[in-house]
Amino acid sequence: MTATALRQLPKLPLQHAQRSPLVEAGLLAGLGAQAGALAEALGPSGIAEAAQRTCVDAGGSLVLGVAAPGPRARHAEARTGGTPGAAYWQGLHAVAGEPASAWRRWRTVTFAGEPAGAWAEVLDWARDAGMADQLRAAHAALGAGAGLFTASVHAAGSPQRRRDELWTGWRLDAAYRPGDALRDVGHAKAWPAALGVLRRLLGDGLGERSHPWAVLLPMHESERVRVATTIWSRVPEDAAKHRRLAEVIDSLGGDGRFAEALYKLLAGAGPEPLRGLGRALLVELEDGEPVGFQALLRAGPPGAGPTRKD
Repeated sequence: MTATALRQLPKLPLQHAQRSPLVEAGLLAGLGAQAGALAEALGPSGIAEAAQRTCVDAGGSLVLGVAAPGPRARHAEARTGGTPGAAYWQGLHAVAGEPASAWRRWRTVTFAGEPAGAWAEVLDWARDAGMADQLRAAHAALGAGAGLFTASVHAAGSPQRRRDELWTGWRLDAAYRPGDALRDVGHAKAWPAALGVLRRLLGDGLGERSHPWAVLLPMHESERVRVATTIWSRVPEDAAKHRRLAEVIDSLGGDGRFAEALYKLLAGAGPEPLRGLGRALLVELEDGEPVGFQALLRAGPPGAGPTRKD
């Protein structure tokens, strides 16, 4: 989005801005007057809930993220529509002081279960990006023990991203241990490092027999891999949960104070205490070392439909 286009976006009414988690997260991230315009650009399409929901979104239409390393940022994903078994999302990561051309944008599809047509849809995305062979290779490496549950296309255009990037997410069956899955895709050293980070938030009892686990693989040229879990959504919402999050964010080069402030903001945003706010954790690794971390927070009430235990 160019600076001119950004200025032309409509301004949000004050009463909307005061109650919008998108606006409040933008203000907390230091985006100032741009927070309202960005919320309008990304805001959910009015879909109140998903007919089928996953453990990440709990049927809601907005997810916010905090990450490390890097400065505080407004990282948001808004659900824009869906079909039976699938939901479509638009994401934007904006950092105060950076030009709009540097902001990261992406689109994502998530699947509840393995609906008919899921593989064909992601394969179409991969073909469009020139990465169909890489998708087939990942599928062959993981085999029947992993199911494709999400794909994200990150748009080219920023100085950091010269071409589109495609990430695919694979849900591991309970019998398929994450260490084995990572070895099968050429990242044998990644599991101990990922486990070390995640135990700081989920306790020393966390292990390969815990469930669920997912691995996210780049279809573009990259030496990185991601390990993700929604076990965090089962952790009680208390001060210790967001304090541990802040400590991990700080230790990995992020802004722990911002992470804890955003968590507290969302926890107090509704008329009742928000349960299950902290949803998913993701560790990005390269050559067996953690190089990135992200926590996803539900920014609204859950939907009414049954949650799939991913």
